[in-house]
Amino acid sequence: MRSDAAWPWLVHTLTTDRLRALLPETAPLAVDRAVLPNLRAVNFTVYGILGEGAASPGGAVAWKPG
Repeated sequence: MRSDAAWPWLVHTLTTDRLRALLPETAPLAVDRAVLPNLRAVNFTVYGILGEGAASPGGAVAWKPG
């Protein structure tokens, strides 16, 4: 947040329930929320949202030109 005045709104509005409403694909997944007051930020970790991810064995797809 760019202002101290907006911080209370963010921290009280952007909850895990609100995140789930905005991103319905998170419904079956575990979500952690970290409040970072010194940064005036809220961080969410959504476990499994990327599946196995690009870093998993066989998960990365090599790009081949033309």
